[in-house]
Amino acid sequence: MVQLPFVALAALLITPFSSAALTQCPSKEASWTSKTGAEYTICRNTDYRYGGGSLKVARDIKSTNACAEICSKDPRCVKAVYDKRNRICHVKDNANEAQMNWASDAKFDTIRVKNVNEGVFISRCPNPTNNYRSKGGKTFNVCHNSDYVGPTTRMTKNCASLAACADICSGIKTCKKAVYDKQEKVCHIKETEPKASLFWVQSKRYSVVHAPVESKPATQGKWSDLIRLPVIPVAAYVVPQFPQSQQLLFFSSWGADAFGGASGRTQFGVLDLPSGAVGQREVADTHHDMFCPGMSQLADGRILIQGGSDAEAVTLYNPKTNAFTRGPDMKMPRGYQTSTILSDGRVFTIGGAYSDGSVFQAGPSKEQHWYGTKQKGSIVKSGKRDNADAMCGIFVMYDAVAGKILSAGGAQDYTASDANKRAHITTIGAPYKPASVKRVADMAFPRGFGNAVVLPDGTVLVTGGQRKAMVFTNTEGILVPELYNPATNKWTQLAPHAVPRNYHSVSILLPDATVFIGGGGLCYVAKIGGSTAGCDKTADHADGEIFQPPYLFNKDGSIAKRPIIQNLAQKPVKAGSTLKFSVTNTSGKVKMSLVRMGSATHSVNSDQRRVPLTDFQVKGNQYTVKLPKDNGVLLPGYYYLFVMSPQGTPSMSKTVQIAL
Repeated sequence: MVQLPFVALAALLITPFSSAALTQCPSKEASWTSKTGAEYTICRNTDYRYGGGSLKVARDIKSTNACAEICSKDPRCVKAVYDKRNRICHVKDNANEAQMNWASDAKFDTIRVKNVNEGVFISRCPNPTNNYRSKGGKTFNVCHNSDYVGPTTRMTKNCASLAACADICSGIKTCKKAVYDKQEKVCHIKETEPKASLFWVQSKRYSVVHAPVESKPATQGKWSDLIRLPVIPVAAYVVPQFPQSQQLLFFSSWGADAFGGASGRTQFGVLDLPSGAVGQREVADTHHDMFCPGMSQLADGRILIQGGSDAEAVTLYNPKTNAFTRGPDMKMPRGYQTSTILSDGRVFTIGGAYSDGSVFQAGPSKEQHWYGTKQKGSIVKSGKRDNADAMCGIFVMYDAVAGKILSAGGAQDYTASDANKRAHITTIGAPYKPASVKRVADMAFPRGFGNAVVLPDGTVLVTGGQRKAMVFTNTEGILVPELYNPATNKWTQLAPHAVPRNYHSVSILLPDATVFIGGGGLCYVAKIGGSTAGCDKTADHADGEIFQPPYLFNKDGSIAKRPIIQNLAQKPVKAGSTLKFSVTNTSGKVKMSLVRMGSATHSVNSDQRRVPLTDFQVKGNQYTVKLPKDNGVLLPGYYYLFVMSPQGTPSMSKTVQIAL
């Protein structure tokens, strides 16, 4: 058994001699973010000495943060010093950075633009910013030292300046974004979005201008800033916990950014949802490289992780003890398999160990099947979904009571294959009976390697994917998510995320009704522990983003009032029993649902399903809810309980455990 505490990522604290030049802040650094999203770090009781005079000196400045704000408004400012005793802000001249000495001095605080590595994807400008009004009268936002990677429709050489590039863009009706190459003095007019995807990255060679974009959270939702992670989240799951889950666990392989071979160890990370703190650990005592496994949440909340690189191995994670233990080996070693829990609590694995029950297979083949799991098993055809296969498409059971499964996208082959945008709803009923398949509205974009999450209200959020499935690339990655509404049979395009989420990416519903997406990439290395230098690191995404769907906002864009669930007993319940609780902070007719906590990898989340709750009685603010009695509908395990206001805004969830 291995039970290691997660270690919070923090700067190494050192205490240098007062005369020594600093290489790290001797105390914990503070962060400050400008109104435009640029990030700065503040190191207390230090000074930048030598290196020439100041570009600007501002007096009677009240605080270090106010000095940081002055720096943020000056595009030349990379470093600044605040004189606390005399209340003076010095914008430093970074031209002589090599001669600049960073030293301890209690009279000053130092400020610097937060370092972002070259080529790293960004969602907000981390550099000095300003606005520019073109000769044509258009206003542009400017982000220095960044680039839009993507198609250029027009290129102008011998362009004298960034301002001249903005003027060119201003004269083109369709131009929304342009890039200025400072080295070659070339202006690139970028293709319009979402016709093409433009990836915003850090780059000292370039600066960008873009037309201001109005935020529309009430109709398009809103994304968080990027969350930098210690490992690429190739797989992820929510840790079951009463009264509300608090953590998201994720993992890669033997390397934080690499896989290849049976290594006997796995790199894990954790995101603490309330605080945003990130931690990391290596799991080696189970002798299991868990890359590309089958994953299932068990009835008692443990997570079963089976197969993968160490193809016969089985690992169990216990959320109550934060411990990983080795389980019994599979009889048939497997990788890239799919598993799902059965109504009796046992786990069915395609090609692995079979158990009593029945399982419906909706893809990726065009033919659908029922798998019988009694004795030696059986396979019964259940109708044709489409005329083509759909490798790495999306699927989700958005209404388990009615047996409704949405599937969409995918490609004929695993890689180097054009994706499609077709969507279907498959309705299943009694086991081994033919399913009905209905073609529904197409997505706006073809997607291979996309991900899907069912939301509390029964709509389905689809993120990421590529127009042409190409493993380990950003090529033709789709940044615009879509929301499918089964009630109207319509797809809605939403606010774009910052990073392409393609092969090896995940998405998963969080307990506050937001959605985490992350990952993509991972470097194949033939030798365990070998170098990743030969890989395309621009396709490796050790980061995540959190999406707030439109239902969390009022029409004016303000945060909507949420119902509050109270007095729910923290004990297991069985299918067919009742839940009793109170609901406050809302009035009128509400809706309810249970959504099973998910586990995701390789575009597959066989744990998630939504169970609408329609049989309930109300007395004042007290609710008595009758649960579905079929364990095939209400699978054992841990669920989020959501209550939706008459306006459609969901509550923060409370945890419900369905026991056998």
